[in-house]
Amino acid sequence: MDPGSSAPGSRGIPRHPIGVQSWTVANAVTDGSMPDIGSLELLVAVVRTGSISGAARETGVTQQSASARLRAVERQLGLSLFHRAPSGTRPTLEGEVVASWADDVLAAVGRFRAATRTL
Repeated sequence: MDPGSSAPGSRGIPRHPIGVQSWTVANAVTDGSMPDIGSLELLVAVVRTGSISGAARETGVTQQSASARLRAVERQLGLSLFHRAPSGTRPTLEGEVVASWADDVLAAVGRFRAATRTL
């Protein structure tokens, strides 16, 4: 079985996502290679609202904090996620892709939270 394949009884969840033996979600979150949930929510909100200030209001942070968090995410990922202009903020192509993935992650987090409440 190759490193990226599923183990028997694992419900199709890859043992080692992306084929890296030591990769875990916990490592990605704690080593800083993955943005935190709040930053993902902010990123998706910027794409939805078209502005950092609108996303800041929506997520309950200051505009300055939102800008700093987004710059930190861009540094963390090594990508430019937004075109910033006085008329608004729009995602780059990479930003659109990352925001789509972030939306998927947030949906999964929502399902996880809902499911654990029913246990």
